[in-house]
Amino acid sequence: MESFAIISLKGGVGKTTLTVNLGAALAELKKRVLLIDLDPQTDLTRSVGIDAFQTKGVEYLLERDLKFEQVVKTHNEYLDVLPASKKLKAMELSLSNIFVKAKDNYFCYLLKNVVEPKKDQYDFVLIDCPPSSGFLTINALAFVKNILIPVECQFLGFESTKRTISLISKVKRFSNREINPPVVVPLMFDARNKLSYLIHQRLQKAFNGAMTKSKINVNVSLAEAPAFGKTIYDYKPKSRGAKDFLELAAEMIAKYYPEDVPPEEPSMEVPATKSPADENEGLPEIADLKDSPAADERTEPAINNEETISGADTQVPGNNTAESESDTELSNDNSQETNVNSDQATPEERTNATVEAANDTADSATNDVPQESGESAEKPLEQSEKV
Repeated sequence: MESFAIISLKGGVGKTTLTVNLGAALAELKKRVLLIDLDPQTDLTRSVGIDAFQTKGVEYLLERDLKFEQVVKTHNEYLDVLPASKKLKAMELSLSNIFVKAKDNYFCYLLKNVVEPKKDQYDFVLIDCPPSSGFLTINALAFVKNILIPVECQFLGFESTKRTISLISKVKRFSNREINPPVVVPLMFDARNKLSYLIHQRLQKAFNGAMTKSKINVNVSLAEAPAFGKTIYDYKPKSRGAKDFLELAAEMIAKYYPEDVPPEEPSMEVPATKSPADENEGLPEIADLKDSPAADERTEPAINNEETISGADTQVPGNNTAESESDTELSNDNSQETNVNSDQATPEERTNATVEAANDTADSATNDVPQESGESAEKPLEQSEKV
C-alpha cells in the first residue's frame, strides 16, 4: 500500500480536487483506492455525493466509537471513502487540548493505528488534509510515506510551498522519519498566459525535478463536478481534466507499481520491402521492349544508306561545279595571257593560240556532260527504289 498526504497550508489551491479526481483516475485504472477526508470543511465528502450532516465520519473512527467497516463508504468497485462530518472540527479541538497537556505522541498516530491494519485491502490511500498545521494534519503526516503538494501556477501559490516544506521537515524530524521527499503537482495550468510557464519553470528549479511530469490544466468541468456530487469521471469522463488526471495516475502507477505497467507491445509492422512491381518501376513494359529497337540501335542513331547515298550524290555536282569554275578561271587566265601575248605574237602564233583555247573549252564541256547525265540517271533510280 502506498499512502499519500495531499497537503498545502494555502487554501483554495485544489487539494480536494486533486485528491478526489486522482483517486477516481487510479480507480479507473483498476487500482484499489481509499480516500480519507481529514478536512473539517468536508469538501471531499460532498464532492463524492455524501451528505456530511447525515453520515458518521472519520471522527468516530479516531475516537474508536465505530469500526472501520461501519464508517467506510463504497463509491464504486475500486474506490472507497472515509467521509468526514460536521463533528470533526469539535473532535480536533478536544484531542488537541489533550495532546498539548499530555505531551504524548500517541495522539499523533491515531489515524495510523486505525488505517494501517487495512493496508492489504488497498493499493493507494489518499488523505485530504486541512490547510493548517493542527492536530489532524500532524496525524496525516505521521502516517503516510509520500506527500503531494498541489501548487497553483500563480505567484502566491508558489510562495506558499515554503511554509508547507517547513512543516513537513519538522514532522519528519520528530514523528515520521520514513517520509519521502515531497512531490509537487502543478494545478490550474493555463497555456494561454506566460505566468503559468514561468511558475512551472521555477518549480522545476526549486524542487530539483521533484515534480510530476503531468500537469492539470484549467478546465471548467473540474469546477462543475463537485456541484453535482460527482467525480470528473462520473460527470464528464471525456473532458480535458479527465485526461489530465488519467495521465497523472498512469505516471504514479509507473513509479510505485512498475511491475503492473504493461510492457510495450512489439510493433507488428513489417519493414517496408520493395515488391517486384516497385523494383521494375520506371522500366518499360515487355510489350514496349518488343516494339522498341535493339539495345545497339537505341544507343547509336540508325543510318539510312539511301539518304547517305543521295546526300553524297547531291554533294558531287556541287564539287564538280566548283572544279568547272576553277577550270573556267584558268582558261580565262590563259586566254588573257594569250591575248596579252597575241599583241606581240606573229599571225601564225595567234592562229595556233586560238585553236588551243577552243580545244580546252571543248574538253571542259565534255567532262561536265556525263556527270549531269549520271546525276539525272540516279534520281529516277532512287524514286523507283522508294516506290
